[in-house]
Amino acid sequence: MTGGSSRYAPPQAHRARMLLLTAAVIAVLLGASRSLTTDGGAGNVARLPADAAAVVNGRTIRTEELERAVDLLRNDKRNPLTPEDESRVLRRLVEEELLIQRGVDMGLVDTDRAVRRAITGAIVASVIAESASKPPSREELEAFREKRLRENGNQAAGSRSPAAQPFEDIREAIEEAYIDSLRKKALRDYVDWLRYEADITLLAGAKP
Repeated sequence: MTGGSSRYAPPQAHRARMLLLTAAVIAVLLGASRSLTTDGGAGNVARLPADAAAVVNGRTIRTEELERAVDLLRNDKRNPLTPEDESRVLRRLVEEELLIQRGVDMGLVDTDRAVRRAITGAIVASVIAESASKPPSREELEAFREKRLRENGNQAAGSRSPAAQPFEDIREAIEEAYIDSLRKKALRDYVDWLRYEADITLLAGAKP
């Protein structure tokens, strides 16, 4: 189904992270590179949009994408970043964009199973990471525990059932189960949103 309001809308940071993840994965799979200058040639910098770090065959690499990539490198380095480091980051983003565009031109997204698995894996990883971006509170964990106990037919706190052990004794296990449930729900919601926005035609008799 297309058009109309969406029941689920990925946040901006979520979309950006998916693009970066997908770019990095496809760049590795294609295993190729080419020499280029980051400004695309003399005089091109002056024609860049205000929020652009580079434009590659009409596709804009925005300054916020560059800043996020630079921040990732900064977190991995012990020493302060140099202007050369930042230039290399931009060069890598441009090269990844070139590789992705080339992969699309070659039809790899449509025909290469490894590329398709890589893209799927990158998107799933991004959705999962976004779903548990902060540690759950004790209140959230206790509510989750009570809900699970009821679903399993056990009494809540105060029962002699092994499932009703002191909270602190099993907090780690509860948190692991809670985060897993958030991830599954986030992925299900995201796929449902994709299906809602898509135009899908199935064989007669096939279940949607």
